[in-house]
Amino acid sequence: LKPLEKGIAFYNQDLSYEERNLIETYLKKGEIKIICATTTLAMNLNLPFKNVIIPLDKMHDDNNDEDYLHNYRTSINFADIENMGGRAGILNIGKYGNSVRKGQKFGRVIFLAHSRLSETAFENLYFKFLKNNNNHNNNRPTKHLSKKEKNLLTYLLRLLLKHNLKPKKLRKYLKKEISPSGYWRFIFPKENIDEEINNCLNILKENRLTEEDSNGKLFLTPNGILIAAKRIKVETYLFFKTWLNYSRKGEISNLEILYLLSQTPDGKELSIPFCHNCRNDYKKERDNYEQEEVYGERILHLISEQNEEDKKLYRNNILLKKCKEDEVFSLEERLSFKKTLLLYDWIGGNKNVKIIEQEYKLYRGAIYRLGEGFSWLADSLAAIAENAGWKKKRKEDLNRIKLLSNRLILSSFPSTNSQLET
Repeated sequence: LKPLEKGIAFYNQDLSYEERNLIETYLKKGEIKIICATTTLAMNLNLPFKNVIIPLDKMHDDNNDEDYLHNYRTSINFADIENMGGRAGILNIGKYGNSVRKGQKFGRVIFLAHSRLSETAFENLYFKFLKNNNNHNNNRPTKHLSKKEKNLLTYLLRLLLKHNLKPKKLRKYLKKEISPSGYWRFIFPKENIDEEINNCLNILKENRLTEEDSNGKLFLTPNGILIAAKRIKVETYLFFKTWLNYSRKGEISNLEILYLLSQTPDGKELSIPFCHNCRNDYKKERDNYEQEEVYGERILHLISEQNEEDKKLYRNNILLKKCKEDEVFSLEERLSFKKTLLLYDWIGGNKNVKIIEQEYKLYRGAIYRLGEGFSWLADSLAAIAENAGWKKKRKEDLNRIKLLSNRLILSSFPSTNSQLET
């Protein structure tokens, strides 16, 4: 808070909505003079700046795992300069962001270098690049960025939402070097691509996500459209469908639903940062081991406390492994426990945000984002359950899932705590 008192704010990914709003409001009022941000987050600052100060290097991480011991500094690239410098291009926005004043000058981009020599060299290099780029821009063909697409199954389903194609034409479409339109050019492994496409199409057909019309063209069924609309993976949908079939009427709990969501492919991709106090390998490894014991024991205690040991979801993934002395939980499983327990405390209402931050060593911004992600998955689960007839057969269970989805976002409002019993 001391830098904030002096008009300096740090704009980072762990800020809550209220904190971000506070920074943006008081910057416009002139009480916050300086905002520090990374190259990525600077693009989210759609605010007027008189000066944008850009260093010539930044932290580089090959593994993207926040292992600061193996990071190094690398030169900032031209795209970063363009993105960050663009903040000075909106200086002529009105005081409250709702008007444009004519004749008002743009802000300045200032290079922060280690010496006058390095600053001059970099500045000349940048403006030379900018001049050449403008001269040749009209003659340059559109370049599609390449993206390796690993999930062919979900890509096929989303593709069929846009284009009703025959299987033969679909294969030809995917083998093209450049997609006909769009920003990305998707690249798939060339080996056995025909076999992979056939396997994926069979999975979609067997699970009644696609059908063929009288002309042999493929189109999506209502369930296929639902998957595309909710932006979940096909594998997540199939995982949900399996659970809907074996879950017992009137016996599902919030703990079970949260753990189910954490086990889906989409749930596993919802990341949470590691402990902010751990900046070296030894301490990080030691804390991870200790937390593994804590999370594993606690989730077992909660399962036992709620008399849910006989539930298939727990039995296959937790209880059987715990019985085998030589088998330990993987990192992915430990993260699943952490997400489940964190959000279980989050919706419980017995602990405030500060206590949860301290116990899980996370900032509230990370907790909010995780809650929003799981709310999206719970909402998707509710929609799939409703399509499966739960509105008539299991209305109480369906309402529980819907209420949980809302609760994951509204947990900061204590008045709603009593509405959702565990």
